[in-house]
Formats: sequence, structure tokens, C-alpha cells
Amino acid sequence: MHQAQLEEIQAREETLDSVMRETEEERQAALITSSALDEVLGNIRLQYEAYAEVLAKRVEDARGVLDAAAAQVRRASKVDASLRARSVALEAERKALDERTPLRAGVRGHDSPADRGPRSQPTRTGGVRSGTGAAGPGAGGAGPSA
Repeated sequence: MHQAQLEEIQAREETLDSVMRETEEERQAALITSSALDEVLGNIRLQYEAYAEVLAKRVEDARGVLDAAAAQVRRASKVDASLRARSVALEAERKALDERTPLRAGVRGHDSPADRGPRSQPTRTGGVRSGTGAAGPGAGGAGPSA
């Protein structure tokens, strides 16, 4: 009976040794796998950090392009506003000139040769002289403007 117990204990020891060896092998395999995964994760982090840097550079470049475009739009808006103001001023000047022209004709009450512009006039020698018409009041000459 003592011999049977001894054999049973030895069989259990062999089973435990076998289990311990398998456990140690699995632990070593897990350590190797864990190390490999850590290395892969490190590489992935490096790749993503590099990619993140590339993306950050692209974002910065895009911001620069957007800032330049915004500055160009501001300049174009200023030019547009200036052109509109100039157009309004020219339109006001044109309207003022249009309003003055009918008033001159209405004051005289008739169409004089001065209103018709330059005409050819005969000279004493029989030739034709180009002139500006009458230089009286209301004539379209180079006098002071009202």
C-alpha cells in the first residue's frame, strides 16, 4: 500500500512537472507575443505621430492658403468699394451735368448757334474758317463751371 501511494505521488509529480513545463512554455510564448505587440504598438505610434505631424503641416499650410485668400478677398472688397464710390461720384457728376445742360437751353428759350457747337464760317477771302461759335454767356466754352 505504501508502494502504491508512492507511485501515485510520483505520477502526480510527473503530471505537475509536465503542467509546469507547459505553463512555462506558454508564459515564454506570451512574453514573446507581448514584446512583439509592444514593438508593433510602438511602431504604430511612431507612424501615427509622423502622420499626425504631416497632417498638422497640411493643416498649417491650408491655414496659410486660407489666410492669403482672405487677405486677397479683403483687398478685392476694398478695391470694389473704391470703384463703387468712384462710380457713384461719376454718376452724380454726370447727373449734375445733365441737369445743367437743359437749364441753359431753357434760359435762352431757343436754339442758338452756340448751342449747336462749332460751325464752319466763311472768311473774307472766300475760304472756310472753323470756329467755336459765339462766345457769349451760356456758350459751351472753357469758362468757370458752376
